Amino acid sequence: MTKDVDQVSAEGPKKSDGSEFRKGFLGWVMSFVYLFIVWMFGLAFSISVMLILLSGLKEKPHYFGRGTHIGGTPRIVFEPNPNRFDILTRSVIRFRPRDPKSYENHMIRYKMLLRDEYNNTSTSKCTSVMGAFSGFPTNESVCHMEAGDPNIYGVCALTLRNINRGMGFSRRRPCIMLRLTRIFGWYPNDSDNLPNQQCGMGVTDCCNKRRIRFTCNSKKPINMDIYPKDGMSTCAFPFWNQVGYEQPFVMLRISNLTTGMHEIFCKPNLKSIAKLDNHKENIVRIAIDLID
Repeated sequence: MTKDVDQVSAEGPKKSDGSEFRKGFLGWVMSFVYLFIVWMFGLAFSISVMLILLSGLKEKPHYFGRGTHIGGTPRIVFEPNPNRFDILTRSVIRFRPRDPKSYENHMIRYKMLLRDEYNNTSTSKCTSVMGAFSGFPTNESVCHMEAGDPNIYGVCALTLRNINRGMGFSRRRPCIMLRLTRIFGWYPNDSDNLPNQQCGMGVTDCCNKRRIRFTCNSKKPINMDIYPKDGMSTCAFPFWNQVGYEQPFVMLRISNLTTGMHEIFCKPNLKSIAKLDNHKENIVRIAIDLID
């Protein structure tokens, strides 16, 4: 036994001659087949990894319908949400039309939105970014929302003049902004197609022909109008974190309000985002307490 060990140590390990498969020509063939399969698996794995990495460089949306690039389902929210400046309000919009102080914080929030998000000062930076749905440099209609255009948003156009006048709060007809959150990399592929819509000057077809519409309801008999009436444009999606990008929105104008509490429920008319990740309905509650 000791002699055999000494002999192996002196001669070193025995080289493979194909006998682990079968001796002879067939054994050598099987060795090459084995090595070929191993190399093919390695090559396939490397190619798969490279394709995954390269897919992140393509200038087009990677997620359609439900879900976004950062995870989660786009959720409907409203502005101005009083919970931003006082959590004790429990998101209830409480105001007295004859008292500007009662809705001053709401106007401050609107001024912040106009100054920081809808000022149209960085549109050129936004349009220079690749990543629009078409894969070409971002179209101006993707970046700029024309938030102050009364032809689009009516009396709820987001202008400094309208804000100083109270955005309808002083006349018992408040304007409420509806937007979607968590939209990074998301494209609404199941939006409503409106073939009879006419596109405006200098915008792409999707801006007017494919829309995301919203529905709002209230138990009390009040009047509600949404501007634009056909909802927001799909042309503004996907959002790729472009500098100067203006998030799309619609304005809800509420009228015929009576003294007391009113509850309004709004939701997007898209099947792909009808439910949130927790399986609850994608709906926002807007509570308005009108004090006379």
